[in-house]
Amino acid sequence: MRFLTFLAILTVVPSALGIFQSKSQSQRPTHLHVLSSNTGWNSWNTFKQHINQTLIENTATAMVEKGLAKAGYSYVVMDEGWQALERDAEGRQQHNATRFPSGISALADDSGIFGCGFTPGSWGYEELDAQTYAAWGIDYLKYDNCGGFHAGTHTQQERFHTMSSALLATGRDILYSLCQWGHQFPWYWADQVGATSYRMSGDIYARFAEDKANICKTAYCLNTGYAGVSVLTMIRKMREVSPFQAKEKGSWADMDMLEVGVGYNLSGKMVYMSEVEEQTHFSFWAALKSPLIIGADITKIRESSLRVLLNEDIIAVSQDERGEAVRYLPGLSREDEVQVWGGSIEAGAYRHVVLALNSGKNATSIKVPWKDVDGLKECPGGGLKVREVWADEDLGIVKEKIILKGVAHQWQASVEVLVHPSIPSGLAPSTPLYRSAEQVPDNPPAMRPESSTVEAGDSSVNLQTHVSIGKSAPLKKKHITESPHPSWSSNMRPEAIIAEEVSVTNSLNKRSVDDDTDFKIGGNACVSRALLLPPSSPSSMLTQSFHQQQKRSKHGQDKMETVAGLTTPPFSSAEIIKQGERSLAASLFSPKVVAKIWGVAQQSFSSSSPPTLFPEYTKPGGTKYVYRELDFWTSGFFPGCLYLLLERKRRHSHLLKRLGWSVKEEPNLLHLEFACKWWTETLHPNAELKTTHDLGFMIFPWARPAWELLSDRRSFETAITAARSLYSRYDATVGSIRSWDVCVTKRYKFLDPSKDFLVIIDNMMNLDVIFWAASQLGDDDMWNAAVKHAETTREHHIRPDSSTFHVVNFDQATGVPKEKITNQGYSDTSSWSRGQAWAIAGFAQTYGWKRDRSFLDTAISCADYFLEQLPSNWIPPWDFAAPKDMAQPPDVSAAMIAAYGMLLIHEALTALGRPSTYLRSAIGLISATCNNHINSGGSYVKSRRSIDTVEHGTVVEEVGWEVDMGGEPETILNGATINNYEFAPRRWANHGLVYADYFFLLVGNKLLEMGVEELFDDNRS
Repeated sequence: MRFLTFLAILTVVPSALGIFQSKSQSQRPTHLHVLSSNTGWNSWNTFKQHINQTLIENTATAMVEKGLAKAGYSYVVMDEGWQALERDAEGRQQHNATRFPSGISALADDSGIFGCGFTPGSWGYEELDAQTYAAWGIDYLKYDNCGGFHAGTHTQQERFHTMSSALLATGRDILYSLCQWGHQFPWYWADQVGATSYRMSGDIYARFAEDKANICKTAYCLNTGYAGVSVLTMIRKMREVSPFQAKEKGSWADMDMLEVGVGYNLSGKMVYMSEVEEQTHFSFWAALKSPLIIGADITKIRESSLRVLLNEDIIAVSQDERGEAVRYLPGLSREDEVQVWGGSIEAGAYRHVVLALNSGKNATSIKVPWKDVDGLKECPGGGLKVREVWADEDLGIVKEKIILKGVAHQWQASVEVLVHPSIPSGLAPSTPLYRSAEQVPDNPPAMRPESSTVEAGDSSVNLQTHVSIGKSAPLKKKHITESPHPSWSSNMRPEAIIAEEVSVTNSLNKRSVDDDTDFKIGGNACVSRALLLPPSSPSSMLTQSFHQQQKRSKHGQDKMETVAGLTTPPFSSAEIIKQGERSLAASLFSPKVVAKIWGVAQQSFSSSSPPTLFPEYTKPGGTKYVYRELDFWTSGFFPGCLYLLLERKRRHSHLLKRLGWSVKEEPNLLHLEFACKWWTETLHPNAELKTTHDLGFMIFPWARPAWELLSDRRSFETAITAARSLYSRYDATVGSIRSWDVCVTKRYKFLDPSKDFLVIIDNMMNLDVIFWAASQLGDDDMWNAAVKHAETTREHHIRPDSSTFHVVNFDQATGVPKEKITNQGYSDTSSWSRGQAWAIAGFAQTYGWKRDRSFLDTAISCADYFLEQLPSNWIPPWDFAAPKDMAQPPDVSAAMIAAYGMLLIHEALTALGRPSTYLRSAIGLISATCNNHINSGGSYVKSRRSIDTVEHGTVVEEVGWEVDMGGEPETILNGATINNYEFAPRRWANHGLVYADYFFLLVGNKLLEMGVEELFDDNRS
């Protein structure tokens, strides 16, 4: 028997975005421009690195004997475990002679190999390894990035491109598959480096709906390289990626290996997905054009799972000639309840597939008007011919829409069909309902089957199914009712429907079942040179902690305690929340907001050198920023604002366009990139400062996104340096990072650092840069210092009622607190609102890194205290204990920081499967701020320059980016308070403040990243 080998190489490649420019198809270094995604088997899901020659041979034999080869599964992929630990004397890759005594060439006629461990990688050996693999007869190379995060000298695209060029030089057609877990969003560039496929997320595992803790849901939010993504979450992530799936690119998003037939051990018993769940899983992978790579043990696979994998109609959807993935249809979907996807599966657009999935807890109805499905907007009067795939049942001609009633939990449908009986809460989720549609002429011959009933003149079909798992379940008349079935249960199976009568042809390259069946076998190699780690997730801003999965298990697998009881905020009034949902997007993402930031930014462009003074605040009643020196603690926030705008432009422009944004209403991407670099050029030396605790604020808001969005190596090193400088202020006896060296007010003076060790609550926010750097460098000491600081702060700054002390003065010799005071609040025993907000966000961030739920408990209790103290207008006063009989200035910076922390809490609780009121609370704070404290003014005006067009003799006005503030303040928000403490050297209250604006932009980006799009639906006018 002959085999084809799959080869994936582990590379040490740093991640970066946007390095390569687009090229024409003829210029791309592609090896095999395939018109459909690849299919086959991979050893990793079931066997991990424990593979050998016998296992591979037996698997290939089973694929033939069980019909998988005939169905078109072409590649047998050897994952980790095929390689020797060292190269040979000439530097060439070697196979593991013990596990594969006959060698790779003997196994495979065409080979590729995939592995990810401590075996040699290909960094620096690309040409040699490519020639070796070609000589072995390899057809498929899976190039893995397992060690790539340790590299710091080359970008991810450079490393992948180098191997691509090396493969091309061999003259052999080798399918080139990238595995970098979605890092740096390869859907934008994978085709430009010659990739046939690319991973778009962290690793899948054999759960249908249950993710591992804190796996994030959207494609732009990653747990790079971390296993634990469920089938449903992988489908959710494809909402952003599916528009990039097209055969013209020749590069396909890989949703990871199929878990059909893969189980897991639960208390000594193997547990598998239900057949319905496996059907849903397989259907979505096919319709979304992901490679169909089996992960099960083929020799022992269950018959029900094998039936799923052999469904020719579903395979044909994967391999159809049009080569476009279905798209998510938000107008027909309801978040966390119903998903509707649809698209064409034939070049002439005469055949379509629609999937409707009920992911809610209860049975529901799903209506799909043909006009709302791309490609079916002008449905002929005669209607569409509909066929259910999994039951292989024709449903007849359906006009205008299809309605599915009583759809059980996780079922799929098409146009107005009530497809997907919903499975009640707690029962097995999911069943797919595929429906593809073929346009048919008016008044066609009678073709209506018995399985559906459509009265004359009806414009919809009402379907309701109640079927048993594992049995053929065609829809019969008795299943069609006018109301949902009262008792849907786990016995309900979703149906998949293709709306077309003509049989679906399988376009896979089928092979005859004989002993000469050829398989393409794949594998990987890796590089183990360790330098600096690039960012582990694509978050910018201050932190996206819940998206950070630590690669070192002792940092990510700590024992977790029970989360503290959740409370409902007393002022979460329906009026405020509802109003927030209506106006939130219009305020957060208004072009006027961008104009404010841009108007300030461009004022420095006429200078001959980058800024050395940075905006801090506007005086009460004033309009112009007061600037501070570059080493002042707030210097990083305005550049951070620019990077937040750049992040929106790069990652979320598709959502902003839904809000009616015009390209003419925002600076060009190149303008923003220039402004970001211009405004940070002088800030890099601040990272060397060892006299301040504020390096997180001064550096991280801009350095991290500069690395992640622009691949700016200098900014990466600056962030690492800043973390080390901050870590130098850690004292093991106290268990904290020192805040101020000295402190002077009208009430007290601390002038001797040897006697007084001052720690303020604000410092919790600066831990983020230390956690990040420690995870990049693998520095346990730095990591443990950040954890200890958080523990010390929790012990000594948090009162029993969950309010916070501002300053704790420790005896450095003993580590015992000497006094607890305030420097910015009303009194030593009061609760300064911004300090409370720092605690909420700081402990939420710490939980995101450490995964110790006691930190999440603390964030929750601090948030609950904050919410309980809010007045009826939801705008926090500067101090919650200040006398209520006196007018107290507000502090919108506290509102925005707290809102950001509550979004992190909501994200964490949601990932843990726990109820959360904190998204609504955050929206209430944001909405109240938008309604009461946004400054007016700020609009783009046409440039005063003009161009004389000589040829036509006319004057053409050139549009520029000059901003008219309209006499209004340069800040976005008013109503902030820097310091209203009675004994402060200076008091500022009720004014604009740069970090209030920064967190205002940050919560907007966070909502976009979280995919809370439904909040914006009423703002599209």
